[in-house]
Amino acid sequence: SFINGYQEKNKFIAAQGPKEETVNDFWRMIWEQNTATIVMVTNLKERKECKCAQYWPDQGCWTYGNVRVSVEDVTVLVDYTVRKFCIQQVGDVTNRKPQRLITQFHFTSWPDFGVPFTPIGMLKFLKKVKACNPQYAGAIVV
Repeated sequence: SFINGYQEKNKFIAAQGPKEETVNDFWRMIWEQNTATIVMVTNLKERKECKCAQYWPDQGCWTYGNVRVSVEDVTVLVDYTVRKFCIQQVGDVTNRKPQRLITQFHFTSWPDFGVPFTPIGMLKFLKKVKACNPQYAGAIVV
């Protein structure tokens, strides 16, 4: 679902964390919407229950449907992790498709069934997300 931002129409896309069977659709949406930033506020598991499939490779590259995702960089911080991916549409090798850089901000210190003890980590996280999203990019996927 598209969500308007402050004086910006369709600034965000609210998306459920993909399940194993919808990961390909998730990456197709990222490509089609020209998304450059993914904001993830859930952990993969909470209380041993799977909340979201790991929709990215830990290292190297993996192909999801017709989108190849390569890990470029991973920075682990106290409250969140920043992952940079290079994505490219896979298809006819004679027709080289452009590559795009995607940044995923994964907030990791949200406790199961609770709220963060202090808002400082989340505020730093949001500031980083806002500063990093390119102006030319499509909607931010949350």
